[in-house]
Amino acid sequence: MLLDAMYVCSSPFQIITAIILATENNETADIYINSSFKHVEKYVERLRSSEIFNNVSVIPYNLYVRYFNKSGRVASKAQSLANYMFPSRLAKCFISQDCFYRKIYSANRDILCRYVLFHHYKYNVNAELILYEEGNSAYLNDVVLREHPIEKILRCLLYGKKAITSNTLLLYSPELFYKIKKQSTFKVKEINVSALAVEKVRDVFCCIDSLPKNSAIIIDTHKSAIFDSAGKEKLEVIYRTIVDSMNTDVFLKRHPRECDTMFEREQLIDESIPFEVLCTDASADSFILISYLSTAVATPKLMFDKEPYVLLLYNLVDSNLETTHLRLYYDSLRKMYKYPQRVLIPKTMAELQENLQLLSLELSQRYVPR
Repeated sequence: MLLDAMYVCSSPFQIITAIILATENNETADIYINSSFKHVEKYVERLRSSEIFNNVSVIPYNLYVRYFNKSGRVASKAQSLANYMFPSRLAKCFISQDCFYRKIYSANRDILCRYVLFHHYKYNVNAELILYEEGNSAYLNDVVLREHPIEKILRCLLYGKKAITSNTLLLYSPELFYKIKKQSTFKVKEINVSALAVEKVRDVFCCIDSLPKNSAIIIDTHKSAIFDSAGKEKLEVIYRTIVDSMNTDVFLKRHPRECDTMFEREQLIDESIPFEVLCTDASADSFILISYLSTAVATPKLMFDKEPYVLLLYNLVDSNLETTHLRLYYDSLRKMYKYPQRVLIPKTMAELQENLQLLSLELSQRYVPR
């Protein structure tokens, strides 16, 4: 059986993009989900009920244990070569029996997707691997998306030059991509986001209740991964300063991999609702998004052309994170705004206080009670 497409997803954001693409392309498609994130069972159940996809499957964890778990440099290389030479034994562990696809959509050159592609070549099905954006990485460093030279040699040796590889990259904003990179070896295409696709996304993630207009949202970062204890404490002091200074509701959206719950808010956004879904709200233009460093603050503009205020804190606390490329990302994003003054990046605590006064004045002019 030959179907239009299969989607491989390993995060809620990727599932959202798969829903949008499948809707826009009007495809008969299956979706395969790596269960390495929270609430995956809930998402699978909702996707099955939605009937957006022909089949919704979870990629079994034991597949990774069996085919990607050899220790030692020689053993792991030998296992990788065996997977390339006998890709069908791996693919048939999770792909529907006797099912092939014209297109394989993935957020990156995930090794699992590459073996599935080789499985198609083995049966003379010239499936195309199409890459779609997963966040800032595609805008900043498309090298990670390119085919490895050894893989290209193997593909040609085993299946001939007719076995095509991907040169298509789907992005929510090619405009931002070319502001940063100027040129690319990829054929960059825009992901269209229609009202119907947004409606399906909201239905799957059960986004019924909207946040109040003019809400401030602290999008927490993975603090334990990038800060020492002093850095975490300083960031949380800044969070409390912001809460005390804002004359509106301040909500907290936790990072999905952050276990430290020292900073608490009664207004805690449901973990099972991805932040991108909140941005589908009609009032998202009125939000104030606050984060140390998160590509999620770009989502409203890139996906839905909405321009909330954005307050970024990465100049105020030292971390072990390299921010050079991300600074370029945010500077380029700010230039895309019709109102670039809405993207605020204070360099000092004094400048932060000025920004908070500006935001408070803006809110008072909208007649928003605390």
